[in-house]
Amino acid sequence: MYELSKKLLEKGHEVEICAFGNATLAYKKGNVRINRFSTVDVPLIRVLDLSRKISRYLENGDFDIYHVHTAPLAFFLDKKPLVVTAHTTIFGEGKSIEVSSGGSLFDVVSSFYYKEMRFLDKRAYQKAKVVIAVNDNIKDELERVYNTSKKKIATIYNGVNTKIFYAVKNKGRTKEEIGLDPQDFVVLYVGRLEARKNVGLLIDAMRLLRKESMVTLIVGKGSKEDSLKRMSNHLGLGTSLKFVRYVKDSDLLKIYNAADIFVLPSVYEGMPLSMLEAMACGVPTIATNFPGVENIIRNGENGIILEKTSAECLAEKIGYLYRESKVRGNMSMKAIQLINEKFSLEVAVKKTIDVYDQIK
Repeated sequence: MYELSKKLLEKGHEVEICAFGNATLAYKKGNVRINRFSTVDVPLIRVLDLSRKISRYLENGDFDIYHVHTAPLAFFLDKKPLVVTAHTTIFGEGKSIEVSSGGSLFDVVSSFYYKEMRFLDKRAYQKAKVVIAVNDNIKDELERVYNTSKKKIATIYNGVNTKIFYAVKNKGRTKEEIGLDPQDFVVLYVGRLEARKNVGLLIDAMRLLRKESMVTLIVGKGSKEDSLKRMSNHLGLGTSLKFVRYVKDSDLLKIYNAADIFVLPSVYEGMPLSMLEAMACGVPTIATNFPGVENIIRNGENGIILEKTSAECLAEKIGYLYRESKVRGNMSMKAIQLINEKFSLEVAVKKTIDVYDQIK
């Protein structure tokens, strides 16, 4: 959202961002004004309270369009034409938790909450002049589950800022810069550590491989962090599997470029930006067959889609790319080509501006 806002500013549009924060404050990041609003950290109450606070703030501003990237935040927004980007849906999130959870009480409650709270999404989609779907599966969910008219749906894929994320030439030196052996074969995951991300599948696959020269980096944080760390310790993976909670963009560029392959084991996704960023850096990707993955990966060409969501299948594909450096090289080139042709930030911004012009 921040990169999109910067590009809109460059093209002459005035932009402000409203978001959740630990304290209510306003500041500038670059030329983008960001407003953060504190609220209670209780499901449903938090999103409604945040929507109400944002609505009150916007009433005092001279805005032409409200563009919401988390659908429930549109609950109290009524004064201006509304655009809603559906990165995922509450219904889809609920289904994915049900599939991927280990049956814990937290996961059961979360799955129920997401599936039953889909009226929050639906209200936003009903009010919106245009709903942006980030992939073809989300578009289908909008029509099938939420009865959103085809006429008001625009499909716009997420875009990567290739000035921030790009391939560097010396992978071995990049590995050294982040504290790894240049001879290590690096398997990378970047993203939230939540149930639908299914990161345990990757950890289990690395248990099956157990190669001395393989290092797995899991970059991110979330509600599953502690349980995933316990799983790694229980399986005896030791220092071959490292957790990294947070990195800034400049360090993330190095981490992507240090990786030999990127793995996304999710049950459910919209248009995963981490995968697009990894591909922009020329990292071959292995992904589960989540709905919409075919919009990104051409199986066997610029990445691999798993035939089965199993640790055995994932371990087999990681082992295949480990052995086949020529295949990795070809996938790297084709991944970069795809990003430049189909998933650049410039393309996403142009299509977004077209939506704004349509409803002014």
